[in-house]
Amino acid sequence: MKWKVKVKKKKTMIIINKMNNKINYKISLAKKSDIYLFDEPLSHLDNENKTQIINIIKNIVKNNDSTFLYVTHDINEAFKLADYVYVLDEGKLVAKCSQDELLKQNNEIVQKLLVELKNEEV
Repeated sequence: MKWKVKVKKKKTMIIINKMNNKINYKISLAKKSDIYLFDEPLSHLDNENKTQIINIIKNIVKNNDSTFLYVTHDINEAFKLADYVYVLDEGKLVAKCSQDELLKQNNEIVQKLLVELKNEEV
């Protein structure tokens, strides 16, 4: 599902959440926008399709100067896509840093996430 929303200063934002196939992702990402918001777009996909969609997103991000916000509960997805990570716990910000800095965090919540990261190769 996709919504097009106008934000301040006449910037366009495209919100992308659970989509059914790669074609929908490519169409949505081909449209020029200042901000793209991904709301758990991979949560319903099998690993093969997750990998393909991650590669599509990486390619678009690499060749685009827009802002990309990616919301996920999966730290492995975050590390495959993010330059900068925000960690929330019950709506409160507990970490805001680069991936390298996050790996050095001594926060209990962050440490629980990092256990998941260590269980899967990034």
